[in-house]
Amino acid sequence: MGLYAYCVVPAAFEPHGVVGIDGSTVSCFEGSDLGCWVSSLDLRPEPALDRIRAHDTVIQAAITEDVTPVPIRFGQWLDSAAALQNHLQLNAGRYTTLLKRFAGALEFGLRVLDPNRSARVPAPPDTTSGTAYLTALRDQLRGAELDEPDIAEVRGALHAEFEGLVRDEQFEPLRTPHGVLSVMHLVERAAFDEYRARLSRVRRARPQLRFLASGPWPPYSFAA
Repeated sequence: MGLYAYCVVPAAFEPHGVVGIDGSTVSCFEGSDLGCWVSSLDLRPEPALDRIRAHDTVIQAAITEDVTPVPIRFGQWLDSAAALQNHLQLNAGRYTTLLKRFAGALEFGLRVLDPNRSARVPAPPDTTSGTAYLTALRDQLRGAELDEPDIAEVRGALHAEFEGLVRDEQFEPLRTPHGVLSVMHLVERAAFDEYRARLSRVRRARPQLRFLASGPWPPYSFAA
């Protein structure tokens, strides 16, 4: 019997009546002055939509006004309590730092689209070697990013708009038709209303773009 891990929480932070993957009971495993919400499972669970939803539901249940857990990605199963204890011991410093950083905050996401912008995906490299193909494609994609000042300009504008309000931010190119940027913000609860107000201001200032917002969510993007 192994242990399936959902999230890291402060020590002695117990789940009460929380149900996990495949209807399993969720308990708090204590180690290295931390807690980890877990279920006892015989094997590593195979990915399935209902299991992924159950995994997220457990993490959501660990969120309070003061506590934001460190989410663990789906599928983290350890074969013994000793293995989990060792993992918590090795990562105690990082988890403690993240718990302090996440406390009272959640993640918002933005997908920035330009309906008038054609997807700029480079043509496939002219090579038959698998390694050479991937290398050439990587270089082409990097070059495409450097040739698109609109992405850098939007990124700079969003950074300036939310600077001082969000605790952290991440930007990634959004490689979908009409995609510009994918943005993740870590926002404390007290700033949720102001965050939404600034997002409305961004939308008014750039009516040619679409800003698809989601959240608040557990801080998956900042837990890696």
